[in-house]
Amino acid sequence: MAKEHSKFWATFFNKEQALLDYVNASCELLDVVTGCEPEYKKFSEFKGVTVTKAPMYIRCIVGLPDDGRDFELLYSEMIESLMKAREADNQTSTKLLNRFPVRYDNVSSITTRTNRAIKSFALKPDTEVILNKVM
Repeated sequence: MAKEHSKFWATFFNKEQALLDYVNASCELLDVVTGCEPEYKKFSEFKGVTVTKAPMYIRCIVGLPDDGRDFELLYSEMIESLMKAREADNQTSTKLLNRFPVRYDNVSSITTRTNRAIKSFALKPDTEVILNKVM
């Protein structure tokens, strides 16, 4: 059972990586947030095998080539493999991962905005915090 479970998840991750490879090779990246590129990150290499890791977030705008049929085919295969992996894992969720693409047709303009943290720091549990509004 565990091997079957792993096989389904491996298939899903391979399908997702194939979709992202297609996006990088065949699509026009119109805008991308640094660190949130549509690609698997090389995690390590061990005995000639490269281990990759799925991105936590993908934040980019991509122009699809032609009619987008190849993208749609790869996307539907990825979704199907995700559902099979979840089924093998006895998960009932149909919610897609937050890094999955959303497709919009006939878009005439897109406005993007990125707010970057200026400063961040860890707080100890049960620490009282007072937030001031800055004008």
